[in-house]
Amino acid sequence: IQLAVGGPVHQAVWLAWAATIVATIGVASVHIRAKPSTGGGRGTGRGTQRGTGHRTGRRTAWLGATARRAWADIVAALPYALFGLLAGGLLTFGTVSTLLKLSDPSRATTVAVLALSLSMGPAEWILFAYRRRVHRLLVTRTGMAGFAWTARGVLLTVVALYAAALGALAVVIVAAAAGIDGSAIDGPRGGGLLAGVAGASATPWVAGANLGLGCAFFVALLLQSCGRIRPVVISCAAVLAAEAAAAVALGPGQAQVQLVVQFAASAGLCAVLLIYALVVLGRATSYR
Repeated sequence: IQLAVGGPVHQAVWLAWAATIVATIGVASVHIRAKPSTGGGRGTGRGTQRGTGHRTGRRTAWLGATARRAWADIVAALPYALFGLLAGGLLTFGTVSTLLKLSDPSRATTVAVLALSLSMGPAEWILFAYRRRVHRLLVTRTGMAGFAWTARGVLLTVVALYAAALGALAVVIVAAAAGIDGSAIDGPRGGGLLAGVAGASATPWVAGANLGLGCAFFVALLLQSCGRIRPVVISCAAVLAAEAAAAVALGPGQAQVQLVVQFAASAGLCAVLLIYALVVLGRATSYR
């Protein structure tokens, strides 16, 4: 609603964002909280010095083991953290390039990014359905060739389903924003979400780029759920670096060309990840 209405961000929006972050951290803390340890008996040494030394040694060993586990967790989580940063960079690249005066502003970017952000909810549901369907295939299929072809068909189906959901969300956002603006798309009043969308030459490129980017993110979620995170990180980093290099090389005044580059980069990322997923997710070992 805030994006549709336009203007400065109301304090209620900041409070809602803060409450969402706090609630998310709270729920995560409750679900990942470790159970208190019930082990660790008391020292039974006869002498005070022996008992104290025994407890000190156990405490030192426990601290060392905890530090090693924490470091191992950090190293294991690093690729996933990098993917989150790269995804944010790819998602906001159009806005950042506009702020740096490297491209012209377009309200179509706001519509597309908002739809893409909201589509992560349906993406999680579709991902869950995909995993459940593949699990059934692992149980019912006896031949690896049959499993591979069927699993790849399911993969293409869920990607198409996500693309349809993303497109539907964009349509709903445009329709809702048109109602809030109180006018047709061709002539909204004020600085609402739809200002400059209709008839803009940038709209098809922005829409296509975000559709490709959304599908790429969805395939990336599938891959990382199966432990295939490193190729995802490498691909996203290469595409983001290519977009940044193109934006700097082209400079201001080449907004249309930059939109084409962003569209090509998003489509290329989607194609690379999808081809890779069709290869590796057709193997039963990917779902261990």
